[in-house]
Amino acid sequence: MAKLVFADKKSQRDDVTASRQGWKVLIVDDDAEVHTITELALRSLTFLGRPIEFLHAYSGIEAREVLARAPDVSLILLDVVMETDDAGLRFVEHVRGEVGNTKVRIVLRTGQPGQAPEQDVILRYDINDYKAKTELTQQKLYTTVITALRGYQDLIALDSGRQGLRKIIDASATLMQSRSMQMFASGVLTQLSGLLGTTGCGILCTQAEPSETADLTIIAASGKFEPLLSSPSETAAPDVIGRIRSVLASRDTVIADTHTILYLRTPNYRDVVIYVEADRPLEELDRSLLEVFGTNISIGFDNLEMIDRIVQNNEVLERRVIERTRDLHDREARLLTIMEASPIAVAILKLEDEQPIFANSRFYDLLGLTAEQTDGITLAKLFADPADRGRVKSALAGETGLISDLEISLNRPQGDSFWGLLSARRLVVDERDCALVWLYDISQRKEMERELRQFATTDHLTSVANRRHFLEKATLEFERSRRYGHPLTVIMADIDFFKTINDTHGHQVGDRVIRDFARTLQSCLRGCDLVGRLGGEEFAVILPETPAAEALSAAERSRAAIEALEVTLPDGNSLRFTASFGCASRNESDASFDATLARADAALYRSKEGGRNSVTAAD
Repeated sequence: MAKLVFADKKSQRDDVTASRQGWKVLIVDDDAEVHTITELALRSLTFLGRPIEFLHAYSGIEAREVLARAPDVSLILLDVVMETDDAGLRFVEHVRGEVGNTKVRIVLRTGQPGQAPEQDVILRYDINDYKAKTELTQQKLYTTVITALRGYQDLIALDSGRQGLRKIIDASATLMQSRSMQMFASGVLTQLSGLLGTTGCGILCTQAEPSETADLTIIAASGKFEPLLSSPSETAAPDVIGRIRSVLASRDTVIADTHTILYLRTPNYRDVVIYVEADRPLEELDRSLLEVFGTNISIGFDNLEMIDRIVQNNEVLERRVIERTRDLHDREARLLTIMEASPIAVAILKLEDEQPIFANSRFYDLLGLTAEQTDGITLAKLFADPADRGRVKSALAGETGLISDLEISLNRPQGDSFWGLLSARRLVVDERDCALVWLYDISQRKEMERELRQFATTDHLTSVANRRHFLEKATLEFERSRRYGHPLTVIMADIDFFKTINDTHGHQVGDRVIRDFARTLQSCLRGCDLVGRLGGEEFAVILPETPAAEALSAAERSRAAIEALEVTLPDGNSLRFTASFGCASRNESDASFDATLARADAALYRSKEGGRNSVTAAD
């Protein structure tokens, strides 16, 4: 925007300032002498050319009445203790809370400074200062008042600035709704007069080129200048037109006591001049707002020239949009028909909230729902494991946005779960990021895989680990123990005289003894300990993170439990049996798990030789 130039006339600001009313200072104190002393101390004080105007109240209740009559009080000198111990603080609550006056400055004065902590009062009640009456000398009182009035003046200036900027924003919004140059120009005059609080008489004009002979084009005029729209401008208001031509030549905004001439240079190099009459000199804030207003609306003149072209092109664009929309709808209908006919569950989910915007009948059947029951169904609720949801979201957000044959456990709304084979691809539908999801139920296959894994790793009679699985796991634990230097112990266990039991009572009883032995052995161990059946009546246990002493205790506990066990025979009688144990902890000389297992087996052999039903530690 062009720079501001002030007319070479004697400013009337001094006269205006002198005519302003004084700063209103309200003294609230139940001691009349305090009123007299305060007024005597401050009566000669002036600030920014304005004197002090004193208002008086002798109680908190009277102070409320005075403030209601004079809401523009600048400063309140307030006693804390009056008709009650907290009358002053209650008045502060009234001012800040009920009245909502946040601008007036409040200085507490008290003859009893211990009545309320200074910090508590200032923080809770927005107090600007807190003084004991005894410390307020004339100089300190003078300084306190000047500081408070300066703060009040700053708050008023800030508020005026905010209101002015709000007027600019509202004016710009109103002006930009205009659809012709004359409407826009008339609106500019109206809004500018309202912003500056002037008479409403003004002219807005342009000129093809800045010269004394080029014709002016008056686009809008208001008030007494309205005849210029139909009369020759040079004869109707020669002084005004001369000032406008001078501004067009200098390209500078001129602010005088009786008028303001705003020069605008639009981005497309159009020269625009706005002449507004004023009935008062403009203040500094008015000038700042004027500059902001000019900058804000200058582009509007260029925008109006573009409106016609936009209107002309809009019809063509609308026709193209209609054709494009119809084509998209046809393609969407074909796509939905294909997905509905798919034998696999298919859905399109919004990535923002993971809710379906389309799902075929197979998808609803897989979840056990109908299309009317899908409220609240999201991708997050389908995943049994939240980690799977995170992996899916990350993959869809990745570079390819593609997921292929991901096996995951999914929930049905009814509470049961199933295994699904999920594939997905990121795509955009109606300008929203979505995911096209294919889902296939693989629960039967996963159950078969589970049964095969159990068959391959579990002893079918006892349900403990079979020999192959036990040795694989034990080898891994052995290597981990050796790598980190952690203790590891192996227990070998064997049912005593099992062949005699089998020969005497038959294989069914023998199987029962083996099952009860395995169950009892597991019940005496920790969840991290692994029991394996190596063959026949021979079992082994791997105990990670366990030194020899603890393993011997576990073996002894198992031996005692088995000794106390009774097996009921088909004829109603009971059978008792015992077992022998050997324990070996990994040592540095063991090159492999087989070496530790062999040492445990040797210890078991010594238990057998020593009379059975005992626990023996390896050498």
